[in-house]
Amino acid sequence: MKILIFNWTSEQLITGKKKLTVRNWEYGNPKAYTGEIVQAYDNSPLYNGHRIGFVKILGMSWKKLKNITEKEIKAEGMWHRNKEEYIEFMKKKYPNFDNDSKMCFVHIKYLGKGERKEWIKKK
Repeated sequence: MKILIFNWTSEQLITGKKKLTVRNWEYGNPKAYTGEIVQAYDNSPLYNGHRIGFVKILGMSWKKLKNITEKEIKAEGMWHRNKEEYIEFMKKKYPNFDNDSKMCFVHIKYLGKGERKEWIKKK
């Protein structure tokens, strides 16, 4: 089963404050698809990460990070005070990144810690 890692924003995800995750996925080649339910981890399982629940992918789009809105930054659950701080953080996180790089904006819903089969039945 696919996983998404939320090592910077695990708490925000669990508390329902995180509704969006911005990923550096290849344009047109997402790692997950709309409607899919994936596992959420607090870190990579290779580095002792733990499953913190399940996330449903509500939708996604690609756009240039320089076009991110303050509302989207808030939905990301990040601590950055403004767009400039957020973009600088992303540049450090992704060294090959620039303002014109297209990022995948993935709209998500945290489903809780239950078993995946519980969420599939609720569709």
